[in-house]
Amino acid sequence: DGEGPGDTPDNDTPTISVTGGGDVNEGSPATFSVTLSNALEADHDIRLDTQLGTAEAGDLGDMTVTYVDGSGTTQTLTANTDGSYTVPAGITALSVSVETTQDTVYEGQETFTLTAGSELVGEASANATIFDDGEGPGDTPDNDTPTISVTGGGDVNEGSPATFSVTLSNA
Repeated sequence: DGEGPGDTPDNDTPTISVTGGGDVNEGSPATFSVTLSNALEADHDIRLDTQLGTAEAGDLGDMTVTYVDGSGTTQTLTANTDGSYTVPAGITALSVSVETTQDTVYEGQETFTLTAGSELVGEASANATIFDDGEGPGDTPDNDTPTISVTGGGDVNEGSPATFSVTLSNA
């Protein structure tokens, strides 16, 4: 714990880090890696929270937290009543997936942050950006960018009104 005798006491107290998130297409999950620098000998509760940047609450869905146990099997953690997650003793890596909501409303790039931590391990965070403008990652990025079309007009006699229909593909 860094409190021992001498000039360089041993300090095995773990610290936490969060990576990932990055750029995701609307409707795809943002995946984060939460890592402890050292294993703990007892189960430990860690808070995992999303903070909205420019994203709105309806833009985010469920959070899924998993880890790989000693036998190589992926296990899913369930949130405690206080919203924290109990990390089993010896586990140093979690995968956190945050669903994003697919819709047809153009919102532009939206951001949010995943923060993880506890009093013992400290706090860390990483950001994600949701794309719905056709510029997101992959071969088929989500594109809710609206288009406008104008029809009508046609031939009219001088002095008569020309009628046009203007349509926006989505809001």
